[in-house]
Amino acid sequence: MVIILSIEPQIPSARYVGKSILHDPRYKLTISPGKKPTILVIKQMKNALSFLFTAQGTPLLYAGDEFGNSQSGNNNCYCQDNEIGWVDWRGLTKNVNIYEYVCKMIAFRKSHSILHYNDKLSTLDRFGHSCPDLSYHSEEAWKINLDGNSRHIGIMYCGNKPEEISKDTFDPDYIYIAYNMHWEEHMFDLPVLPKEKKWKALNF
Repeated sequence: MVIILSIEPQIPSARYVGKSILHDPRYKLTISPGKKPTILVIKQMKNALSFLFTAQGTPLLYAGDEFGNSQSGNNNCYCQDNEIGWVDWRGLTKNVNIYEYVCKMIAFRKSHSILHYNDKLSTLDRFGHSCPDLSYHSEEAWKINLDGNSRHIGIMYCGNKPEEISKDTFDPDYIYIAYNMHWEEHMFDLPVLPKEKKWKALNF
């Protein structure tokens, strides 16, 4: 399977327009009591969840994160036995779209072993796919921008667990994720794939 993961994919001529909807200093992820989250807040939450479920290691969600339980923005309420510290389960109904997104991201992660590989990724062609298991990119494919002020990066995972590759099928996963934490749009050149494969935008 070959995919590019994004929240709002736009891929004209094999290029990706990365829109910044996370880490914008003008916005917070807090949902005001009694109000529905704005479209922007929902996008920010989905971006944060995408970061979490496509990262190596074990994803950790705090109770209620799966449906946007924000505790009114209070991140230090462990000692308060009141409504600030309680999980408001009514949010599961109010923010069902966020909950459904979490379910889809869990399923996506489980179906692609390269996203939860048991061993450390090497940035080498360890699986024999003519592509490293982990590679970093920027506006240009295969070239990472190491400038300290850079706020965007492309990451590509390639491979499967050895036991998942049959003798008759040689079909590794290629997963490209464009991260843009900048308030400006950035163009990402996608790495060239083998001739029989094409990039497909994933949009839950």
